[in-house]
Amino acid sequence: MTLTLDYISHVITLTPSIFKLVLFNTGGYGVYCFNTLIEADYSLTPIIKEDDILVYKGPLQLYIQDDNKELRPIKFETNSPIIEPNYEWIGIDSERFLPYRKWINKDGTCGMYTAAVLLAYYKDYIEQNIVTESLYPYQSGNGERLIMAMKVYIKSLAIRGTIAYDISFGINRFFRDYQTNSKLGYKIKAISNISATFGIVSTRLSSKIPKPVIVGLYSWLGSPKNYKNHWVVAYAYCEDGDNRYYKVHDNHGRHSAIVNVSWTIGSIRLSRAML
Repeated sequence: MTLTLDYISHVITLTPSIFKLVLFNTGGYGVYCFNTLIEADYSLTPIIKEDDILVYKGPLQLYIQDDNKELRPIKFETNSPIIEPNYEWIGIDSERFLPYRKWINKDGTCGMYTAAVLLAYYKDYIEQNIVTESLYPYQSGNGERLIMAMKVYIKSLAIRGTIAYDISFGINRFFRDYQTNSKLGYKIKAISNISATFGIVSTRLSSKIPKPVIVGLYSWLGSPKNYKNHWVVAYAYCEDGDNRYYKVHDNHGRHSAIVNVSWTIGSIRLSRAML
């Protein structure tokens, strides 16, 4: 049994331009975003017979049987290179969010995960006393206890999922109970907005000390099916003509995902004031 998928016949730029559609010579297609395959549909069925058992290898794990009857992964070659646009990102380097990449929401609690990522970043890079060491050790990347705390403090007022106010109110309850303001010597609070996000996010990320912001993605604004209605942490932005993009920690396992600003509405940020 032989499966071949050796060449890509065409590369087509979609709208927005960060997405590329590739057509395979042997049939099927893939959609790439910044050189990352985000969706694939092959006309070939990736089922291999091993010891008289049919094994499904999955759409991203196609194999070919060589002359020695050994299975090896199919090599992909393109006749049109897929190159990430040379955007000028403003904000925070994505490497800072790499330690939180395994903070993956698997139970529909994206609001709680984004709150945990936001507080962890503040502790690691802005204000070390914002979270106790017992909940999140400094620059440890171990967010288990902090995530659990956010699940306790953030409650949903909506039928499904959390709204911006739920997240800000929960963070402020957390600050109150852990006496965060007295430990810091100044007042810090979470502020939620249900308006367009770019003005708030770009201002925060363009400041002398850039600060991340939680933003909401919504399917009715065009958010893709892998996100739908979802909270993420935006930490960099760029502009490409009429298009604007955020680089985000998406709590789905990607610490440097790219989302279109037009998919977003609603934000939560931390604001500082004197006591």
